[in-house]
Amino acid sequence: MMTLVILVVILSCRISEPKEVHATHLTPSQKFAALFKSGGSIMVLFVALSAVTNMVTWLGLNVWLAESMKGLGFDLTTALLFVFSLTGAAVLGSFIAAAAADRFGSASVTVICAALTLAGLIGIVAGPKSLPTALLFVALMGIGGHSTQNLINATASGSVVAHSRGTILGLTNAMAFIGSFLGPTLGGTAFAANGPAGVFGLYIVSAALCLLLCSGLYVAKRSQTRRAAVSTEERSWAVG
Repeated sequence: MMTLVILVVILSCRISEPKEVHATHLTPSQKFAALFKSGGSIMVLFVALSAVTNMVTWLGLNVWLAESMKGLGFDLTTALLFVFSLTGAAVLGSFIAAAAADRFGSASVTVICAALTLAGLIGIVAGPKSLPTALLFVALMGIGGHSTQNLINATASGSVVAHSRGTILGLTNAMAFIGSFLGPTLGGTAFAANGPAGVFGLYIVSAALCLLLCSGLYVAKRSQTRRAAVSTEERSWAVG
């Protein structure tokens, strides 16, 4: 039923595409190849790998958080409260992250969100002294894990020409799907081998990798913006 409601809302909205999208005659394969031109390979690499590592952490936590918290000694009700904190913080945090991205740029806020995920995981592993503190650490995971993926997509789409935005979003979503499969699967293996410590240890590694990759994405985005500014200035001088 909800799917039908969403479909009706989408169909009732008038969505316009930029003129550049209609004007292009490139085939899908040509649009994909265009992503790797003019230094775009580095950007594509960081986007793809950051999407994988983030979704390994995020989907893995969604599946294994409750069981892991039970393994740490919490009862089922409290473990489910942690899951609620994870998802609730993800929803609320996405609004804050979106507003911050509009003001400061999606690439920089992506790094912050990735850092929040890692901080929350480290806090849980360190052993919080009280339930509110533990809930806070889990909320940080929720804010970071969910918003990081949204902002990776935003950074990716803002780094290519208009007619290639759909292509690069397709790439990031495909890589995110791979991470969504790997996260719960690897988490199950880690839990079977070493319980909650194995699960959180695994996701600390994936979250740390994601933070490094998002930092690389930020640097690549800044470099791209700087090159574009220099190119624009050179053209203005040539015209003048």
